[in-house]
Amino acid sequence: MKKKILKQKKIISKKDSNDQKIFDEWKNYLTTLLQNPNLIKYWLNFFLHDQKFQNLIYQAHKTANEKQNTHIRSGPRPLIYHMILALLWLGWLDNFLVFYKFIDANNTQIFTKIVKSINAKNQKLKNKFRIADYEKFIKICHVKYHNFLKGISAYHASRYKRNLTIPKTITSCGTTMLLDYAPQNAGPFILIIPSLINRAYILDLSQKQSLVRFLASKGFRPLLVDWGCPGQEEKKFTLENYIQRLEYFLTFLNKNKSKKKLFFVLGYCMGGLLATALAIRQKERVAGLICMATPWDFHKDQKQKDMVHTFIPIIKKIILTCDELPVDYLQLLFSFPRPFQIIEKFIYFSTLDSLSPKAQEFVMLEDWLNDGVPLVKSVALECFENWYKKNQPALGKWKIGNTYINPKKLNIPALIIVPTHDYIVPPVGAVELAYQLNKAELFKIETGHIGMITSTKMSKKLKSKLSTWISAHI
Repeated sequence: MKKKILKQKKIISKKDSNDQKIFDEWKNYLTTLLQNPNLIKYWLNFFLHDQKFQNLIYQAHKTANEKQNTHIRSGPRPLIYHMILALLWLGWLDNFLVFYKFIDANNTQIFTKIVKSINAKNQKLKNKFRIADYEKFIKICHVKYHNFLKGISAYHASRYKRNLTIPKTITSCGTTMLLDYAPQNAGPFILIIPSLINRAYILDLSQKQSLVRFLASKGFRPLLVDWGCPGQEEKKFTLENYIQRLEYFLTFLNKNKSKKKLFFVLGYCMGGLLATALAIRQKERVAGLICMATPWDFHKDQKQKDMVHTFIPIIKKIILTCDELPVDYLQLLFSFPRPFQIIEKFIYFSTLDSLSPKAQEFVMLEDWLNDGVPLVKSVALECFENWYKKNQPALGKWKIGNTYINPKKLNIPALIIVPTHDYIVPPVGAVELAYQLNKAELFKIETGHIGMITSTKMSKKLKSKLSTWISAHI
């Protein structure tokens, strides 16, 4: 009897395994298809020139901006793109053809190839697996598609609202503010520099998830640079202008607040490049440099290099056409390495109790992700031309004003923190900064680009390392 039951369990397990095999094979096939550089180039070109899609993006962008202050959500951005991918992956071919028919006849050549490829793959799956398994796979896809839509609706309906006391702004310049999280602390100043394209509050999401409040609790004096959204003055900025703004903050602090010239500079993601440039230009005033998830060698990851080089000309067209690199296009670029990650996240969210802590944490992070900032024209062109195309930082050829940003000339202590599961900033390129600095400690953490900040377990490791390292170099 026991043998019979075990045999039945093995049969059921094998069937479930076949369903999962079909699902995984289908997902892997589509991922490879969507990561084809030529297809990405076409998508971006299509999004830029197709009038129907431009209208959809414009309306989505306008709606997102209008709803920012009313807390009515319009993400994940760009929503129309993720809906298309969900139709392709889970809604199956018949539904994808609805979008296919939406495209003008002049733009259909590459999509005709896609549909032919999908049809061929579909037939291979049918031939490879049993009909019963294949039909069950189709049902699983439809259930997941329904749950994705359910997750989107639940996110839009969430009543969660970030509600934290905003620290005092001790000085500002243009749309950029300097927030003081511990005016009462005598400890060393830590100037914290986030990316230009994401809101600064990723480092202060909630009372529980706040890197800056943690540093304040340890007796340090964290000062967070909040870039804000570019105004008329910032729209004309270059990278040099942004670094000069950071230099103004250092001068302000030195004159008004500090008897002792002791400043640590901490940069996150793109902010790490700015922090490195600041430290080199102001090396006599900076006691230590900390870079977290900071790209440096942009050609070290061959796959990313090939992909980016293929669509740089289209990105330049977008920047010149829009007079900036808009948020929705930035989000689109970040989605290409893992095209279905957003869909999977919202399928997961559909399973949560909307009032649970996990659901609120999901909404909190998703609100931040969809609250991005456009990159101004000159800076966007500099980044893609000098960083991604020419790889100037890694070659020691990146120049701000008259200063070459060469880490080999910096002799202050440095801590380079590299998340090993980062797909936005490939770890293989991020570690190069540590190798070029003279007094750098490399600290690897087994998490992703954002998980380093938001994961309870990983953020504890990060905070502990930061606190220990800064204390050891005071």
